[in-house]
Amino acid sequence: MFRGSIRVGMLAALLLCASGALAQSPVTNAYDINLNNAVTVNSCSTGEPVALDGTVHIDVSASTDSAGSSHFTITAADNLTGSGQTTGTAYTASDSDNYVSNNDEPSADLTVELKSDLKSQGSTPGLTLVQSLHIVVDTTGNISAQVVEFHGEESMLHRKNIKLALTFAGLAIIMCAPAAFGQTTTSDTPFTQSATNTCNGDVISVTGTFHSETTFSTNPDGFIHSSFNATIKGTGVGVTSGANYVFNEIQHAAVNSKTVAQEQYFSTKMKLIAQGSYPNMTLRMTTHLVVNANGTVTVNTSGFQSSCN
Repeated sequence: MFRGSIRVGMLAALLLCASGALAQSPVTNAYDINLNNAVTVNSCSTGEPVALDGTVHIDVSASTDSAGSSHFTITAADNLTGSGQTTGTAYTASDSDNYVSNNDEPSADLTVELKSDLKSQGSTPGLTLVQSLHIVVDTTGNISAQVVEFHGEESMLHRKNIKLALTFAGLAIIMCAPAAFGQTTTSDTPFTQSATNTCNGDVISVTGTFHSETTFSTNPDGFIHSSFNATIKGTGVGVTSGANYVFNEIQHAAVNSKTVAQEQYFSTKMKLIAQGSYPNMTLRMTTHLVVNANGTVTVNTSGFQSSCN
């Protein structure tokens, strides 16, 4: 069961955006989605149901710049506890992700993913909790949010596969507009990148492919539904240690808007798992997606942060 509560406030200082000075002080907004006995399944533990309780907290800053464009910055953070319905194992999850939406409308309608480590407090393996959040905000401070779907995935800490998203400087994927709504435009871009495992200082040489798919369709209410899907696959080798790594990460987002033109930033937490006894690490990436009025899509990835598990 999901229930929401809302709090609204005002920031004291102006927020400056790259697109220009703001015409107003940002309006800040907070919304709590309450989870009560929401059940997911731990596929790592013979399909054990896990009942979840707690909140998904949404913070929003909304503003309009001098050119009339709207800017929405959203942070989603969960604080959950779980109970294994077979073993009685306790679980906890506490994580967050950031999203930015810029458009020429007074509102934003987003469906984004929040991924969290649902950590076991016992010998039962943990899992990755994937929550799909539908968030609607506007420049006056109104906000609504709900968990529309969630499921558990096998934790990357417990198998010899890794979920990794590397942000690498200079990568840009440009896709031409589809010939008609409903068609999917795809692009595959190879990349190489070095990343440092901050757990042991090992430099990892990574090669892979960034695969992106974009689809536009028209909803019954006349709004344009933009669906964005990305897959990053590849391998890595520790330059010092010789450790091998494999990664395969999937990310999804969707936006409903009156026009095709839009700008989105999506932040995602990823796992980098060594294929052996070497330490694992966590990476966060930001994907910058721009769609112009003609439907041409440009995707850039830049700036990642790493931490030890």
